[in-house]
Amino acid sequence: MEIVRQVLLTALLLFRNPKSSPRLNTEHSFCSKRDHHGSNTTHEVHDHSSCRSGRYVESPSADLESSDSAVPVKVPLDEHLQYLWKSGDFSDLTVLLCDSRHLDVHKSVEARENLISFPEDEPEAMIGVLMYLYGFPLDEWWRQVARLGRQDVPDVADLYSLALKYHLPELLRALPSCSLICSVIVGAGVGGLFTALQLHAHGFRDFRLFEAASKLTSLGVGINVQPSAVLVLRNLGLLPALTSTGVETRELNYYDQYGNPIISELRGKHAGYKVPQFSIHRGHLQMLLFEAVKERLGEDKIHLNHSLESFDNLDATREKVKHHFVQRRAQEKASTPEVEADIVIAADGINSKVRSILYPKEGPPHFSGRILWRGCLEREPFLTSASMVWSGHANQKFIAYPIAPVADSKSLVNWIAELRVRDENDPDTTPPEKTDWTMSVPKEKFAGAFEKWTFGFLNVPELIAKTEKVYEFPMCDRDPVEQWTFGRLTLLGDAAHPMYPIGSNGASQAILDAACLARCLSACADITDMPAALKQYQNERLSATSKIVMANRGNGPDHVMQIVYERAPNGFKHFNDIIPQDELENIGGAYKAIAGFEIDKINDLAEKTDGTAERLNLKSPKAWTTPGATQATTNGTNGHTNQPISSTPIGLNGYVTADP
Repeated sequence: MEIVRQVLLTALLLFRNPKSSPRLNTEHSFCSKRDHHGSNTTHEVHDHSSCRSGRYVESPSADLESSDSAVPVKVPLDEHLQYLWKSGDFSDLTVLLCDSRHLDVHKSVEARENLISFPEDEPEAMIGVLMYLYGFPLDEWWRQVARLGRQDVPDVADLYSLALKYHLPELLRALPSCSLICSVIVGAGVGGLFTALQLHAHGFRDFRLFEAASKLTSLGVGINVQPSAVLVLRNLGLLPALTSTGVETRELNYYDQYGNPIISELRGKHAGYKVPQFSIHRGHLQMLLFEAVKERLGEDKIHLNHSLESFDNLDATREKVKHHFVQRRAQEKASTPEVEADIVIAADGINSKVRSILYPKEGPPHFSGRILWRGCLEREPFLTSASMVWSGHANQKFIAYPIAPVADSKSLVNWIAELRVRDENDPDTTPPEKTDWTMSVPKEKFAGAFEKWTFGFLNVPELIAKTEKVYEFPMCDRDPVEQWTFGRLTLLGDAAHPMYPIGSNGASQAILDAACLARCLSACADITDMPAALKQYQNERLSATSKIVMANRGNGPDHVMQIVYERAPNGFKHFNDIIPQDELENIGGAYKAIAGFEIDKINDLAEKTDGTAERLNLKSPKAWTTPGATQATTNGTNGHTNQPISSTPIGLNGYVTADP
């Protein structure tokens, strides 16, 4: 049996590379006879006695579709099945299944006999089950037929139904249980959308996303996606969309408040990573993920205007979690007021409704005492045209970097001005109250503090003055909690670990959460293992992200600017007189280790997973793979965006937790 399986797998490898020559055939070969017109074909099981060696070499010219000879042509099993699929001729499948010489390949006589009773209107299912019985990995077979352009290939859920219908217990046990798991994702932001794509890539099919907003008008301006997260996006086929939409970051430059250079650090591929780092408009990232979800899963999987009100049956011993949804503004029942699910993933942001139910005494987010003012402006590129600029110190900071190419060789530049407005020793960490954080504010509230910040290549006062609308919001996070997973429910992204926008890390950590979660869930052998899988995800990610939250409170890698400010508040002439090189490197290296940015680890994983998207036949949304495709979404010199993108640089909750 094992010899037969190995021979069949060899045939499959050759099938995966149809251009290879010569072909290697196995004992499971079939003969084809055609009439002189090539229209009628009969297939006979090849006599093994003429091929006692178990394998032989055959020229690629022995083609079922082109041969007009009546002489039998020996064809390998996989090529035979490929021919059946292309031609639609399934007449001899029962012959293959009935042949007594192949009984040892089948898992049981019962399976063989039940397969014979397949109705003629389910040939695709027969092909899929047949591939399983002959030892071919079903996922490989699906990818092959997808490349042939067939859209009716059965997925895991189809084969589950057929296995139950035709009493095939061996097939039922062999298929991954995740295909029948009903999953609910609360929140359709970057974390929620990417979780849906990850689950889909791992075989999940029955899940829905519920978003409180009545329209998916993504908020935010600029964020950074680190190589560790870009690698995960690459493996889902989204790298072309990122490349055509964002800016491949080249370097990060630190300066003091006088424009004196502190350190310059290469980023992404320029630093030796095998995958890039991207600076991108948060709204563009969210919408390309949204388009990918629609293409791969269907738009009906996303339910807008569904605000979670409560949920029941959280005990891990219960089979389902019941959700209750309302319309957020009207507070009336949503169109789908109640939903039951096997697992629940809460990705509903820093003001997570799910988290507030789990931790009713937690209260509002933790305010840092600092306010951020953000804007976006089309202008000529500065430095390398892909450079990030960090300047100032802990209590006063200015950041600028390009997030998208625009017309006339200009860049859409994202900028952030940061000031402390509450004493750092003040015990009150409650965020300031404001009626509407989406309203623009007068620049006079902060611009005066930056009027002398002119660095030659970047005139900060001019950048602020030319930006039409500026928005403000408090920089907040939350204290890490000890538990994310409660039975069949878990937290993800900002709902789990909201952090200060330091280190360009927020969105990347949500993406890494989703990758870990999908891996843990897909490894389950049975639906009853799901709570344990959610615990495993929590155990892998909670401690790691808690360390990042606390490191960001200590200014993370930006701490180098604070050290320079404390040691040379009036500027300096020679940087090495201020901070030794080894101290400088230790600051950056320590944060990279905490955040999971180690280059060797990421590059090793990049090599091991290279080609994953191609094997899964995953591609970027067509609308997002044309260079400059997002240029049409920006309007005017201030980078204001048309629907469905909003340039308002805050989250739906009114607090910033996205990366700067």
